[in-house]
Amino acid sequence: LGLRRNLDVLTAVATIREAQAGARVIGAADLPQVDVQGSAARNRDERGIAESDSATLGVSWLVDLFGQNQAARQGASARLDAAYLSAEVARLTVASAVASAYVDARYYQQALALTRQSLESRRRTLEMTRTQDALGSVSRLEVLQAEQLVAQAEAALPGLEVGFDQSVNRLATLTAGRSAELAAQLRGG
Repeated sequence: LGLRRNLDVLTAVATIREAQAGARVIGAADLPQVDVQGSAARNRDERGIAESDSATLGVSWLVDLFGQNQAARQGASARLDAAYLSAEVARLTVASAVASAYVDARYYQQALALTRQSLESRRRTLEMTRTQDALGSVSRLEVLQAEQLVAQAEAALPGLEVGFDQSVNRLATLTAGRSAELAAQLRGG
């Protein structure tokens, strides 16, 4: 769906159509040219009504002695090939951007999950360290270090959430979808 709505792809497809039309026009130069003309006249004079009809048919065929038509056909063919390649490049660029946004979203999703697991583990460790501190078996420095590890994990979460949201928004823009629907699908697994 994103490829069908992408302006670069649409422009490239329009360029293909233009090149195809140009190739047809140039190819028509090798065909014989036919010219048909006709006329009819009716005159009234003192002798009565006089009718006259005439028709002419002209056929011409251009002989390409110096290769001008062949060079024009080759140029049109090259323009058409370039237009096809340009469209393919545009499609691949969009597909690459979609894949990159998807991989980024999955990376941030996984990093969030791992950070949350780590945060939960660090909180348990902090509670155990505080309990041991109350019993006098650990130093205050160890408690501070455990608190610092919890704070670091908590500080990492917002950046990862923003990265996930940005990736989902980029993916939605590229695929002409809705961010909320894509985020729900990605969170579903």
